[in-house]
Amino acid sequence: MTKNLYRFSTPLNSESGYETSNKRKTYVELYPSNYNPNKYTLNQKLEWKHRDMYFLTNDETFWSKLQ
Repeated sequence: MTKNLYRFSTPLNSESGYETSNKRKTYVELYPSNYNPNKYTLNQKLEWKHRDMYFLTNDETFWSKLQ
């Protein structure tokens, strides 16, 4: 199955009503360690019109609990 997995995505703050709120949303996506995107900057915040994104390749950071 791992050969078919490409990425994981989660809200930075997972809470009730997060998707339907009017707050600016932040998501974190985990990509394989050998992923080399053309248009995304890894491990840095990317601000889009309605949300912010973090693209990571470090699984320990992705799965860690926020402090």
